[in-house]
Parts: sequence; structure tokens; C-alpha cells
Amino acid sequence: MWVVIITASRGYLFRKTHESIPGFQGFLNRHPLSADRYPHIIWCTRAVEREVFFQRAVCYFPGTPVLLWTNYLLRWRIKWIIADGTTRLSCVSLLIEHPRFSISLTPESDMQSALVFSPLASPTYVPFGLAMLVSHVNQSLADHHLNLFDFNLSLWRQLTENHPAGESYLNFVYNKSLQFYDPQVYDRFHPIQNQIYFQISRLSQQARTYIEKDELDPGLQDILELQSQTLLNIDPRVIGFSVMYLDQLNFTLALAKYTRRQVLNSGVRLVLGGASMLALDAEALLAACPYIDGIILGEGEAGLTALLSGEKNEQIPGLLARTAMGIVRNKRNQNASDSFFLTADYSQYALAEYFNPETVLPVVFSRDCQWGRCRFCAHNFSFSGFRQRTVTSFVDELEQLNHQYGVRVFYFADQYISAENLELIAREILSRHLRIAYHIMCRPEASYTLERLQTIALSGCRWISWGVESGSQRLLDLIKKGTRVSDIETVLRNAAAVGISNLAMMIFGLPTSSNIDLWQTFALLEKTQDYLDGIKASSYVLYENTYFAKKPERFGMSVSGAQKLLKIGNTVVHSTKLNYREVSSSGSLRPPCGAIEVAEWEKRTAWMKKMDFLDKLPCQHYLLYANHHYETRKAPDEPFPRSA
Repeated sequence: MWVVIITASRGYLFRKTHESIPGFQGFLNRHPLSADRYPHIIWCTRAVEREVFFQRAVCYFPGTPVLLWTNYLLRWRIKWIIADGTTRLSCVSLLIEHPRFSISLTPESDMQSALVFSPLASPTYVPFGLAMLVSHVNQSLADHHLNLFDFNLSLWRQLTENHPAGESYLNFVYNKSLQFYDPQVYDRFHPIQNQIYFQISRLSQQARTYIEKDELDPGLQDILELQSQTLLNIDPRVIGFSVMYLDQLNFTLALAKYTRRQVLNSGVRLVLGGASMLALDAEALLAACPYIDGIILGEGEAGLTALLSGEKNEQIPGLLARTAMGIVRNKRNQNASDSFFLTADYSQYALAEYFNPETVLPVVFSRDCQWGRCRFCAHNFSFSGFRQRTVTSFVDELEQLNHQYGVRVFYFADQYISAENLELIAREILSRHLRIAYHIMCRPEASYTLERLQTIALSGCRWISWGVESGSQRLLDLIKKGTRVSDIETVLRNAAAVGISNLAMMIFGLPTSSNIDLWQTFALLEKTQDYLDGIKASSYVLYENTYFAKKPERFGMSVSGAQKLLKIGNTVVHSTKLNYREVSSSGSLRPPCGAIEVAEWEKRTAWMKKMDFLDKLPCQHYLLYANHHYETRKAPDEPFPRSA
């Protein structure tokens, strides 16, 4: 057996050591180069040597098996090739014909593709969507291996390790000692996290400059080079980028642009997906970014599976792609995917490296929102319809993840779980004696009775994010929240009494909001402050295709267009957030009142009990704190201790 190693012309790639060749070590792990199996190695490092090999391959090795290796920086897409002394070659990767050497192909049995989660997100978050896609692909495509790369976490790790106090900070977030649960100690380390965040934010702005002006900062280039080579080491057929948050867009596009230049004429397909692709003008983005081959809109399981299966573009659900006729948008899969019934596959993540002293995993009981009537909400546009799992199968997953990874803390990522369903889940957890802790999001409605909340708390519910939104019944009715102000106080009081931490999510500046509505909101928050551990104050955002955006003039809003995200060449990419001004009683235009109302609220907090510690924590740390307090509290009705 002869081994022929063909490398690119970059000096660091063709040093004659196995470790210096990207991707080669991975092959060695599967096929060790023992002397008895591979007695001869031929290195072809120059273009002329590559040409000679392809011209005379059969002559060089008549009747002798040959194992050939190359990487993706070549202008031909070639990987491992086994020659049997004839012109027929069997291969373990998709090939193209070399113009001067006829190759008959045998498809590979284990094709490789990659999914990427780019910065900027919290280093405490384990990417859930990618883990679900892996489960779906594993079930649907036995011959395809989907590799996950959390470059958000790796960049946080890299920058933290280079920080003067980085080692101390990592010891703090990884250490399960009680120091983590001391707010004063946490406050001492929190500035380090902020400094790393601002570093990544600056890199994100540099990424935007690279996207828009093609000016690449050397520090950013080093990061993109490392990430790009990490991806290309597996010789992927497809590289998919998951853009869950718009904050990830700059890094994602920069990496895609840089990677495309490394594999300019190869068959590697670069595709975007994720919830944020429906939060922007995807057609403009694709038109402006020639290095992107397509965008999958909506739920990605069916589209990704079709893409990896080699289906033609027109057969891939939800795909936005270029054609000879221009950009074409395929219909999204109208049948709601049942893949979320599968258990997420977290096996490829280094769970111990996320910035948590104890692993926190996201799970879902349902997709879309069972309520689905809030007039301000744009979250549901990503889904193909509401569906939910059975209680038994959902708790089966919790139990499986608990046993498989030793995880006992879960973040329920559902948009909303009804009180009735949550009680059923709680009773199933209790019947199995499953000791876990979890967080959920709910609407504060009367169905959350004291008895029901007691059961929910006993099952492990430690924190509920309540969609309070406003203390004005008029505004709650206008936005179709389906809640009553008279019930909100009772629900919050009962939840606090059973040891559940309450976070009130508020929206200031809702359409037609007046001073009276604002004062009513202040009154509710002041009345319930003893039952709250945090208040998340947000300004109202007007999104395209929501109820208020369709009839803005009816609600005193004058829309001037969508917000700009990027300008690439002559193309402007907009988000689905709309710029608007409010119409006053005199007919003049004024800025939206949301920011003004938030500022008024912040002034008012000076006269209220402090509850600003948990507000600043990543949600995984909030949940860990809430669980720690529940397990160490002195009395069932003791309120959460406030930081000084």
C-alpha cells in the first residue's frame, strides 16, 4: 500500500509531519499508518507534482492499492482516494472529475457536514437548535455525519484565557463551591465578563467592516483563519450557520466570506438558517453576499435533510437560492415537523466548558405558542404551527438527559406552557421521583392557583418568567394578552409563597400608551415588588407583519421604514424592526414613548426595594441561583434575599 499525500502550497501545511496537515490527524485516528499497512509515503506538495500524479497514477501504481490524501485548499475537491491499479477509483468523499484524469465515482459511506454557532451569544448557553438538527439528521440520514462547532463558546474561552484575571474568572464559574452563590463575590467577577463581552462586540464591529468594506483586521483574521481551518479539516459537504440572534450575523457572514475564499471553486455549500433569518430581509442578504449559497427559512429539519441528501434546490423546503432567473424562494414545509419529539443530541458539546458551575440544558415541550394571540409578538413567524409532545415523552427526555449527562437543571425554552399542561408535567416528574430544577415562561392568569403552583414548585420549578407586560387593563386588552390585572398580583404572591422566583417581563411604550397607563403599571409593580426577584423593562418594538404594523395609523404611529442592518455594496439589508414616530394629539410627530417610559421607571426604582442583582445575570445563572436558594431556604414562604 502506498500513501500519497497532496497538500496545498501554504508552507505550514506541507511540513512533512502528520500533525501539521489539517485533517490528517483525524484520518490517522481511524486508519493508523502502521509500517506493515502503509510502507511507503509519497508527498506531492507542488502543483506540478499533483499534475504528474494524476497523469500517471495508474503507471505509478500498477495493481497496487494507493491511499491518497489532500485538503480543501486545493482548487479541485478531492479527498482520500483508493486506486486499485485501474482507472476506477473508490472514494470516501464526493469528488469531481479532474480535467485530465477520468475518475469513476463510488459515493462515500459517511459524508461529513458542519453546523456552526457563531458569536455573539452568552457562553452559558448550550445551542439547542443544532442539537435537535443532529438528532433529526441521525435518524433520517444514516450515511451522513453532522459535526457541531460552537465557535461562540470557543471565542469566549480564548479571550477569557488571555485576560489577566481570566484564570480566576474561569475557576469561579466552573467551581461548584458556594462562592458562586455569594452575590458579593459574583459582583467582583462580573466586570471581567463584561470586559470580554465588549472585546467580542468590538470584533463584531470589525467583522461588519470586513463584510461591508472588505477591510480585515489582523486580529479578526487570526480568529477567522482558525475557525475556517477547523471547519475545513473535516472536508464538509455543507457548512450550515445557525443565526439564532441578529447579534450573531456579523461574525457569521465574516466567517462565511473568509471560508468561501479558502474553497473558492470547491463544491462546499455555505448555507444560513436559524430564527433570525425571518427577522431580516433574507432576499437582500443573499443578493448582497455571493459567498452564501442559500438560506433555509423557518423550521430547518426538512430543508437541511433535503440539502444533505443531495436534492435539487427546487426540492428543498424553505430554501432561498439563486437561479438563472434570479433569487427563488421555495415554499416552507407546510407540515409541522415532528422532529422535536426526538431527544436533543448534546453528545458533541463539551458541556463542562460552558460558563456554568453546573450544566444547564434547554428542552422544549412544545413548538410555537399555544396562546398565539399577542398582537405585538413576532416570534411565531419561524414555526409551522403549534404542536406539543405528550407529557410522558417529555418527562422521558428529562429523565434520559438526567441519566446520560448527569444534568439536573433544565431551561424550558417553550414560549408558553399552560397551567394545565404544566401541572401534568409536574405530577409526572414527581411520580418518577426525578430530582431536577427548571425554568418556564408563563402568562400570569387565574388558572395558576396556589395548589397548582405548589405542585409545580415541588416538581422542581424554581423560576418563572411572567409575561406581565403592563399594569393597564386597557393595554392588556388591546394587545390581546388574555390576562387580568386583578389576577396578576394573586398569581405572583402565590408563586413567591411556594418558593418560585418571579421575574416580571414588562413592555413600556405599547401603542396608545398614556400617562394613566404608565401610572397604573407603576402601581402594579410597586404593589407586587415583595413577590418579585427581578423586573425586565423593555421598550416596545414594532415588527413587520404584526397586528399593529398592518394598521399603524389606527394606533397613532407613522412608519418611516425598516431599520438598517448592513450595507454591502449598493445593497442595504434591513431587519423586520420598523422605524416609527408617534402622532401627537396636535398631529405633530414625536419619538416613541417607550424609552421615555423606561427612563421614568428607572427613576422610580430608587424608592423601591432593590432587585437588580438577578436582572443582570445570564438566564442560566439566574436559574442556578434560584435553585440554590430554594434548596437552602429557611422557610417555604421566605422571599428571595435581595442583594445589598
